[in-house]
Amino acid sequence: MAEFVGVLQVHGVLPSAQIIHARSVQTARTRQDVSLVSIAVDRRTRILSPQGKPIPLRQLMPGMRVRVRGERRGTSGDVLASEVRLLSYEIHLRRLRVIGRAVRSSKTELVVQIGKRTMRIQRWPGGIRIVGVDAKAFQKRGFAAVPIGANLQARGWLLEDDLLLASHLHVMR
Repeated sequence: MAEFVGVLQVHGVLPSAQIIHARSVQTARTRQDVSLVSIAVDRRTRILSPQGKPIPLRQLMPGMRVRVRGERRGTSGDVLASEVRLLSYEIHLRRLRVIGRAVRSSKTELVVQIGKRTMRIQRWPGGIRIVGVDAKAFQKRGFAAVPIGANLQARGWLLEDDLLLASHLHVMR
């Protein structure tokens, strides 16, 4: 297996599966641009804060940058990490506010029409503040509690061209 050392931007974290999805910012030794990497962590993997203290995996949020050391598995770009060090708690994603109309909803995702384009909205891993929808209904049904056709305003971080990780959602009837 080849050694892997690189600086990656976290794209998503699955704590239950012990997997981090990340995009390449720079790779130190290989000079290859890796588009999307799956980083597997196990109980021997050290996950460290910028100060070098151990932190739980769930503290890693999309947009944070990490330095990963480990072994590359196969040719797929997957890495088995021996160390994941958070470079800073700063989020390197663009903040965005959208105003639109709810078109489709499910428990985990809301599709919003903004002019002629559509955008998917998902919950920010650190939590979401909801206004205009009953808190108990949202906790139970997720985004399905938002009525179709409702006008809304969402604020959060743009993860992809059509995906907003919302930290605030205001539903206006």
